[in-house]
Order: sequence, then structure tokens, then C-alpha cells
Amino acid sequence: MSKYQLSDEVLALLKDPQALIPAIAQDVKTREVLMLAYVNQQ
Repeated sequence: MSKYQLSDEVLALLKDPQALIPAIAQDVKTREVLMLAYVNQQ
């Protein structure tokens, strides 16, 4: 089990097993985008 929980809204987007949604990692101080990835429910 992950230590992070997905919100109900995100889980609703991922009901389709083929669905991919963007996930962005940002620097906490500068807010610079460090990574953009597309994720599924797994």
C-alpha cells in the first residue's frame, strides 16, 4: 500500500483501465516543473 492516497476525483478519472492522467512533480521552493509523467491506477 502506498503512503499517498488518491482523491475520489482522481480515482474517478482512472476507472477506465486504459486511462492515463498527467502527474507533475515540482520544486517546492521555485515551483519549477521537474517532471511530467502520465500515470494509470497501478
